Amino acid sequence: MNNAPGTCTGFWFLTSDLQTHQHGGAGEAIVVVQLNEEAVLHVRFDGRSLDIPLGDLDVGTASEDREIKRAVARHLQVAAGSLNDYTVDRHETGNLTVRPEAVFG
Repeated sequence: MNNAPGTCTGFWFLTSDLQTHQHGGAGEAIVVVQLNEEAVLHVRFDGRSLDIPLGDLDVGTASEDREIKRAVARHLQVAAGSLNDYTVDRHETGNLTVRPEAVFG
């Protein structure tokens, strides 16, 4: 795919000026639109990073976290409980990330 101004590997970045009527000021909105790319799930597990098309997992962005983790476990051929302590992050692009929970302190 050719990267033209305003694009980056399958994404268009659109900007438009918006009037903010409540505050009387002007703002700018940035909208990211995914073009011809299937949403993917990025997973970090057991020292590996993988990008898996959501269609391969038979899940979608509306699927519950539990369903998503079970599908990823099946794909990785590990026990379903292996991902119990993982978090599912949902991104504006429609992509998902399954990652270990962050522990602070």
